[in-house]
Amino acid sequence: MLKQSLKNTDIVVSFRASTQERMDNLFTLLNYLDATFIDYRVLIVEGDVQSLLPLALLEDTRIKHIFVHATGAFPKSLLYNTGAKYAQSDVIIFHDSDLIINPEAFNVALNAVQ
Repeated sequence: MLKQSLKNTDIVVSFRASTQERMDNLFTLLNYLDATFIDYRVLIVEGDVQSLLPLALLEDTRIKHIFVHATGAFPKSLLYNTGAKYAQSDVIIFHDSDLIINPEAFNVALNAVQ
């Protein structure tokens, strides 16, 4: 399968590693993006009392980690807004870590805003 370009696109992922399943979901999402797309950047915005992301994950130049100290309920809106502030691309996709979107749906959405 030919990889699709997501040129000028930042993917903002809100995240909290409260369970191993959530961490597994994030890795699955990142592997899917790597296998399916090129020319993108992922902003993982982690909201928790301390960062639990493995340092090796952050060696990928397409991934930027932003940590937001947060206690209590998961602050999804705050994390997405923070990611939007750091985004540098023309298009921002807000993406949950436990979601895999069909590549055609990405194309339809991107074509609608360009």
